[in-house]
Amino acid sequence: MRIVQLARTARRRGLNLHLIVLCNQMGDLVAAEPAARNCKRDGELTAWVVCSDFAPLVRHLPYIDATVEITCPSEWILLERLIVGVKITNLHIDQHPCNWFGLHISNKTAFDIDFDNYYRRGNLLHAFSCQGLGVAIDERPRLACRQDSENALRSRLPSYDQLLASNFAAVNLTSTDASRSISREQAQALVKYVRELCSIPIVEFGLNPLLDEDQDTVPLGGALELDLQTTLLSSASFFVGVDSGFAHIANAAEIESLILMGRYRHFVNHMPYSGPWSHGQGCEILRSPHLVSDLRLDEMRPAVARLIERAGTCRTEPMAAR
Repeated sequence: MRIVQLARTARRRGLNLHLIVLCNQMGDLVAAEPAARNCKRDGELTAWVVCSDFAPLVRHLPYIDATVEITCPSEWILLERLIVGVKITNLHIDQHPCNWFGLHISNKTAFDIDFDNYYRRGNLLHAFSCQGLGVAIDERPRLACRQDSENALRSRLPSYDQLLASNFAAVNLTSTDASRSISREQAQALVKYVRELCSIPIVEFGLNPLLDEDQDTVPLGGALELDLQTTLLSSASFFVGVDSGFAHIANAAEIESLILMGRYRHFVNHMPYSGPWSHGQGCEILRSPHLVSDLRLDEMRPAVARLIERAGTCRTEPMAAR
Protein backbone atom coordinates (compact mmCIF):
# COMPACT_ATOMS: atom_id res chain seq x y z
CA MET A 1 0.00 0.00 0.00
CA ARG A 2 2.86 2.37 0.71
CA ILE A 3 4.11 2.06 -2.88
CA VAL A 4 0.58 2.59 -4.23
CA GLN A 5 0.23 5.74 -2.14
CA LEU A 6 3.59 7.05 -3.34
CA ALA A 7 2.71 6.30 -6.98
CA ARG A 8 -0.50 8.32 -6.59
CA THR A 9 1.38 11.18 -4.95
CA ALA A 10 3.94 11.15 -7.78
CA ARG A 11 1.19 11.30 -10.43
CA ARG A 12 -0.52 14.22 -8.70
CA ARG A 13 2.78 16.09 -8.77
CA GLY A 14 3.49 15.17 -12.38
CA LEU A 15 6.46 13.02 -11.34
CA ASN A 16 7.58 9.47 -11.89
CA LEU A 17 8.06 7.17 -8.90
CA HIS A 18 11.60 5.83 -8.53
CA LEU A 19 12.42 3.11 -5.99
CA ILE A 20 16.00 2.69 -4.80
CA VAL A 21 16.37 -0.75 -3.28
CA LEU A 22 18.94 -1.70 -0.66
CA CYS A 23 17.27 -3.30 2.30
CA ASN A 24 19.59 -4.04 5.16
CA GLN A 25 23.06 -4.11 6.70
CA MET A 26 24.03 -0.83 8.29
CA GLY A 27 27.45 -0.63 6.65
CA ASP A 28 26.04 -1.46 3.22
CA LEU A 29 23.51 1.36 3.42
CA VAL A 30 26.15 3.94 4.33
CA ALA A 31 28.63 2.61 1.78
CA ALA A 32 26.01 2.68 -0.98
CA GLU A 33 24.99 6.31 -0.38
CA PRO A 34 27.04 7.74 -3.29
CA ALA A 35 25.43 5.24 -5.69
CA ALA A 36 21.95 6.26 -4.51
CA ARG A 37 22.86 9.93 -4.76
CA ASN A 38 24.14 9.51 -8.31
CA CYS A 39 21.00 7.76 -9.55
CA LYS A 40 18.67 10.59 -8.49
CA ARG A 41 17.07 12.37 -11.47
CA ASP A 42 14.88 15.44 -11.86
CA GLY A 43 11.20 14.77 -12.40
CA GLU A 44 11.12 11.85 -9.98
CA LEU A 45 9.74 11.15 -6.54
CA THR A 46 12.48 9.01 -5.06
CA ALA A 47 11.82 6.47 -2.31
CA TRP A 48 14.31 4.11 -0.66
CA VAL A 49 13.11 0.56 0.05
CA VAL A 50 14.77 -0.34 3.36
CA CYS A 51 14.28 -2.55 6.39
CA SER A 52 12.61 -0.61 9.21
CA ASP A 53 15.52 -1.05 11.63
CA PHE A 54 17.84 0.82 9.27
CA ALA A 55 15.47 3.44 7.87
CA PRO A 56 16.94 6.25 10.06
CA LEU A 57 20.18 5.98 8.07
CA VAL A 58 18.54 7.01 4.79
CA ARG A 59 15.36 8.82 5.84
CA HIS A 60 16.99 12.27 6.10
CA LEU A 61 19.08 12.20 2.92
CA PRO A 62 18.20 15.38 0.98
CA TYR A 63 17.48 13.56 -2.28
CA ILE A 64 15.21 10.92 -0.70
CA ASP A 65 11.55 11.96 -0.67
CA ALA A 66 10.21 8.94 1.23
CA THR A 67 11.05 5.49 2.54
CA VAL A 68 9.25 2.21 1.94
CA GLU A 69 9.94 0.25 5.10
CA ILE A 70 9.90 -3.53 5.00
CA THR A 71 10.73 -6.27 7.46
CA CYS A 72 13.46 -8.22 5.63
CA PRO A 73 14.90 -8.79 2.12
CA SER A 74 12.48 -11.69 1.54
CA GLU A 75 9.60 -9.22 1.76
CA TRP A 76 11.13 -7.25 -1.11
CA ILE A 77 11.62 -10.44 -3.17
CA LEU A 78 7.88 -11.09 -2.93
CA LEU A 79 6.87 -7.43 -3.29
CA GLU A 80 8.91 -6.87 -6.46
CA ARG A 81 6.73 -9.36 -8.35
CA LEU A 82 3.68 -7.18 -7.77
CA ILE A 83 5.18 -3.86 -8.90
CA VAL A 84 4.47 -2.61 -12.41
CA GLY A 85 5.09 0.75 -14.05
CA VAL A 86 7.62 1.93 -11.47
CA LYS A 87 11.31 2.62 -12.04
CA ILE A 88 13.47 0.42 -9.80
CA THR A 89 17.19 0.82 -9.13
CA ASN A 90 18.36 -2.29 -7.31
CA LEU A 91 21.73 -1.73 -5.64
CA HIS A 92 21.85 -5.22 -4.14
CA ILE A 93 24.68 -7.59 -4.92
CA ASP A 94 23.28 -10.61 -6.75
CA GLN A 95 22.33 -13.45 -4.37
CA HIS A 96 22.24 -11.18 -1.32
CA PRO A 97 20.77 -13.47 1.38
CA CYS A 98 17.87 -12.89 3.74
CA ASN A 99 18.90 -14.16 7.14
CA TRP A 100 15.26 -14.48 8.20
CA PHE A 101 13.92 -16.83 5.54
CA GLY A 102 16.92 -17.91 3.47
CA LEU A 103 15.75 -16.39 0.20
CA HIS A 104 18.29 -14.64 -2.05
CA ILE A 105 17.77 -11.41 -4.00
CA SER A 106 18.39 -11.89 -7.71
CA ASN A 107 20.12 -8.93 -9.38
CA LYS A 108 22.19 -10.25 -12.25
CA THR A 109 24.07 -7.67 -14.33
CA ALA A 110 26.69 -7.66 -17.06
CA PHE A 111 29.37 -7.19 -14.37
CA ASP A 112 28.79 -10.74 -13.04
CA ILE A 113 29.11 -9.55 -9.44
CA ASP A 114 27.61 -11.81 -6.81
CA PHE A 115 27.76 -12.55 -3.09
CA ASP A 116 30.73 -14.88 -3.54
CA ASN A 117 33.03 -12.61 -5.55
CA TYR A 118 32.15 -8.94 -4.90
CA TYR A 119 35.12 -8.15 -2.65
CA ARG A 120 37.48 -9.53 -5.30
CA ARG A 121 36.29 -6.78 -7.67
CA GLY A 122 36.69 -3.77 -5.39
CA ASN A 123 35.15 -2.06 -2.39
CA LEU A 124 31.48 -2.15 -1.45
CA LEU A 125 30.61 1.02 -3.36
CA HIS A 126 32.22 -0.46 -6.48
CA ALA A 127 29.79 -3.37 -6.27
CA PHE A 128 26.71 -1.30 -5.46
CA SER A 129 27.36 1.30 -8.17
CA CYS A 130 28.03 -1.36 -10.81
CA GLN A 131 24.82 -3.15 -9.85
CA GLY A 132 22.64 -0.05 -9.75
CA LEU A 133 24.25 2.53 -12.03
CA GLY A 134 26.00 0.29 -14.53
CA VAL A 135 29.29 2.05 -13.83
CA ALA A 136 31.83 1.95 -10.98
CA ILE A 137 32.25 5.08 -8.87
CA ASP A 138 34.52 5.83 -5.92
CA GLU A 139 33.38 8.59 -3.57
CA ARG A 140 33.20 9.11 0.16
CA PRO A 141 29.65 8.52 1.46
CA ARG A 142 27.73 11.40 3.01
CA LEU A 143 25.70 11.50 6.19
CA ALA A 144 22.32 13.08 6.87
CA CYS A 145 21.13 13.71 10.39
CA ARG A 146 17.67 14.73 11.51
CA GLN A 147 17.28 18.44 12.19
CA ASP A 148 16.58 18.10 15.90
CA SER A 149 19.32 15.54 16.55
CA GLU A 150 21.44 17.72 18.83
CA ASN A 151 18.49 18.68 21.02
CA ALA A 152 17.33 15.07 21.06
CA LEU A 153 20.78 13.96 22.17
CA ARG A 154 20.79 16.49 25.00
CA SER A 155 17.50 15.08 26.27
CA ARG A 156 18.44 11.41 25.80
CA LEU A 157 22.11 11.52 26.77
CA PRO A 158 22.74 13.76 29.80
CA SER A 159 26.51 13.69 29.24
CA TYR A 160 26.27 14.94 25.63
CA ASP A 161 27.51 18.50 26.19
CA GLN A 162 30.27 17.26 28.48
CA LEU A 163 31.40 14.77 25.83
CA LEU A 164 31.56 17.49 23.20
CA ALA A 165 33.58 19.71 25.53
CA SER A 166 35.99 16.84 26.29
CA ASN A 167 36.72 15.84 22.66
CA PHE A 168 35.64 12.24 23.20
CA ALA A 169 36.88 9.13 21.40
CA ALA A 170 34.52 6.61 19.75
CA VAL A 171 35.06 2.86 19.71
CA ASN A 172 33.07 -0.03 18.24
CA LEU A 173 34.65 -3.42 18.76
CA THR A 174 31.80 -5.80 17.99
CA SER A 175 29.89 -6.65 14.83
CA THR A 176 26.66 -8.54 14.20
CA ASP A 177 29.02 -11.04 12.55
CA ALA A 178 31.02 -12.61 15.37
CA SER A 179 33.97 -13.29 13.06
CA ARG A 180 34.49 -9.52 12.74
CA SER A 181 34.47 -8.85 16.52
CA ILE A 182 37.28 -8.84 19.05
CA SER A 183 37.04 -10.33 22.52
CA ARG A 184 36.15 -8.54 25.75
CA GLU A 185 39.72 -9.06 26.97
CA GLN A 186 41.14 -7.50 23.80
CA ALA A 187 38.74 -4.57 24.03
CA GLN A 188 39.53 -3.81 27.65
CA ALA A 189 43.30 -4.08 27.09
CA LEU A 190 43.05 -1.86 24.00
CA VAL A 191 41.07 0.84 25.81
CA LYS A 192 43.44 0.67 28.77
CA TYR A 193 46.29 1.48 26.39
CA VAL A 194 44.28 4.32 24.82
CA ARG A 195 43.88 5.75 28.32
CA GLU A 196 47.62 5.63 28.86
CA LEU A 197 48.06 7.93 25.88
CA CYS A 198 44.91 10.02 25.91
CA SER A 199 42.80 11.60 28.65
CA ILE A 200 39.49 12.06 26.84
CA PRO A 201 36.26 10.11 27.52
CA ILE A 202 35.36 7.06 25.43
CA VAL A 203 31.94 6.29 23.96
CA GLU A 204 31.40 2.67 22.91
CA PHE A 205 29.00 2.11 20.03
CA GLY A 206 27.33 -1.21 19.24
CA LEU A 207 24.50 -3.31 20.64
CA ASN A 208 26.76 -5.59 22.68
CA PRO A 209 29.18 -3.42 24.68
CA LEU A 210 32.47 -4.92 25.82
CA LEU A 211 33.45 -2.10 28.19
CA ASP A 212 32.18 -1.36 31.68
CA GLU A 213 30.55 2.00 32.31
CA ASP A 214 32.43 4.48 34.50
CA GLN A 215 32.95 8.23 34.68
CA ASP A 216 35.08 8.19 31.53
CA THR A 217 33.35 5.40 29.56
CA VAL A 218 29.85 5.47 28.04
CA PRO A 219 28.67 2.14 26.53
CA LEU A 220 25.64 3.12 24.45
CA GLY A 221 24.19 -0.31 23.70
CA GLY A 222 20.75 0.25 22.19
CA ALA A 223 20.05 3.46 24.09
CA LEU A 224 19.87 5.71 21.01
CA GLU A 225 18.28 5.48 17.57
CA LEU A 226 20.68 5.07 14.66
CA ASP A 227 20.31 8.65 13.44
CA LEU A 228 21.20 9.97 16.90
CA GLN A 229 24.17 7.62 17.09
CA THR A 230 25.27 8.93 13.70
CA THR A 231 25.16 12.51 14.99
CA LEU A 232 27.10 11.57 18.11
CA LEU A 233 29.75 9.57 16.29
CA SER A 234 30.25 12.42 13.82
CA SER A 235 31.50 14.58 16.71
CA ALA A 236 34.20 12.16 17.91
CA SER A 237 37.88 13.15 17.88
CA PHE A 238 38.90 9.74 16.57
CA PHE A 239 37.47 6.26 16.04
CA VAL A 240 38.82 2.78 16.77
CA GLY A 241 36.68 -0.04 15.47
CA VAL A 242 36.22 -3.34 13.72
CA ASP A 243 34.73 -3.64 10.25
CA SER A 244 31.13 -2.70 10.99
CA GLY A 245 28.49 -0.15 10.09
CA PHE A 246 29.96 2.33 12.55
CA ALA A 247 33.27 2.23 10.68
CA HIS A 248 31.41 3.29 7.51
CA ILE A 249 29.80 6.14 9.47
CA ALA A 250 33.26 7.23 10.65
CA ASN A 251 34.38 7.23 7.01
CA ALA A 252 31.41 9.39 6.00
CA ALA A 253 32.07 11.74 8.93
CA GLU A 254 35.77 12.06 7.93
CA ILE A 255 37.00 11.02 11.37
CA GLU A 256 40.61 9.90 11.84
CA SER A 257 40.29 6.17 12.39
CA LEU A 258 41.94 2.85 13.07
CA ILE A 259 40.06 -0.18 11.72
CA LEU A 260 40.89 -3.69 12.94
CA MET A 261 40.19 -6.32 10.31
CA GLY A 262 40.70 -10.01 9.72
CA ARG A 263 39.52 -12.65 7.31
CA TYR A 264 35.84 -12.31 6.37
CA ARG A 265 34.30 -15.46 4.94
CA HIS A 266 36.73 -16.36 2.11
CA PHE A 267 37.95 -12.78 1.62
CA VAL A 268 41.41 -11.68 2.76
CA ASN A 269 42.86 -8.17 2.28
CA HIS A 270 39.47 -6.92 1.09
CA MET A 271 38.64 -3.20 1.12
CA PRO A 272 35.13 -2.29 2.34
CA TYR A 273 35.53 1.52 2.22
CA SER A 274 35.37 4.05 -0.60
CA GLY A 275 36.81 7.51 -1.07
CA PRO A 276 40.05 8.63 0.65
CA TRP A 277 39.93 5.73 3.11
CA SER A 278 40.40 3.26 0.27
CA HIS A 279 43.69 5.02 -0.51
CA GLY A 280 44.94 5.10 3.08
CA GLN A 281 44.01 8.72 3.77
CA GLY A 282 42.46 9.42 7.17
CA CYS A 283 42.36 5.77 8.15
CA GLU A 284 44.83 3.03 9.01
CA ILE A 285 43.69 -0.57 8.59
CA LEU A 286 45.43 -3.10 10.82
CA ARG A 287 44.90 -6.60 9.43
CA SER A 288 45.17 -10.13 10.69
CA PRO A 289 45.48 -12.92 8.11
CA HIS A 290 43.15 -14.90 10.36
CA LEU A 291 40.26 -13.65 12.48
CA VAL A 292 40.44 -10.10 13.83
CA SER A 293 40.28 -11.62 17.32
CA ASP A 294 43.75 -13.06 16.65
CA LEU A 295 45.31 -9.59 16.70
CA ARG A 296 47.59 -9.15 19.71
CA LEU A 297 47.76 -6.02 21.82
CA ASP A 298 51.42 -5.48 20.94
CA GLU A 299 50.34 -5.37 17.26
CA MET A 300 47.65 -2.79 18.01
CA ARG A 301 49.68 -0.44 20.21
CA PRO A 302 51.81 1.26 17.52
CA ALA A 303 48.73 1.83 15.33
CA VAL A 304 46.78 3.28 18.27
CA ALA A 305 49.67 5.62 19.09
CA ARG A 306 49.82 6.82 15.47
CA LEU A 307 46.06 7.41 15.44
CA ILE A 308 46.10 9.48 18.63
CA GLU A 309 49.01 11.52 17.32
CA ARG A 310 47.19 12.18 14.01
CA ALA A 311 44.06 13.19 15.89
CA GLY A 312 46.02 15.55 18.15
CA THR A 313 44.56 14.17 21.37
CA CYS A 314 47.66 13.03 23.24
CA ARG A 315 47.46 13.20 27.02
CA THR A 316 47.77 16.69 28.47
CA GLU A 317 46.95 15.83 32.08
CA PRO A 318 46.96 12.70 34.21
CA MET A 319 43.63 10.85 34.47
CA ALA A 320 43.77 11.18 38.28
CA ALA A 321 43.51 14.96 37.90
CA ARG A 322 40.21 14.77 36.00
